[in-house]
Amino acid sequence: MTVREIATAAKIPLLTAVIAFSLFAFMLMGMDKARAKAHQRRISERTLLLFAAFFGGIGAFLGMEFFNHKTKKPPFPVLLPLFALLQSALLIAAFALSGTV
Repeated sequence: MTVREIATAAKIPLLTAVIAFSLFAFMLMGMDKARAKAHQRRISERTLLLFAAFFGGIGAFLGMEFFNHKTKKPPFPVLLPLFALLQSALLIAAFALSGTV
């Protein structure tokens, strides 16, 4: 298989995973913020970071900014933009290498 064939085969599943995990990570950030305000049991930082690392970086970063949540708590202000950047680059590369950009 050539690089172009691999990229073509991977781009739609990759895009689907990024969209699904990003939506869920965005919702998790919002739920955790709401729980923090209500003094309820929180979503663990480990869970938030894992969803961000596994294809949810874009949604987690947008959720952090939209809900103003975890913006100063290390390692969130460093890792979430990094995950979002890397996952965006991966998507761009997959589409560019498949010849559809």
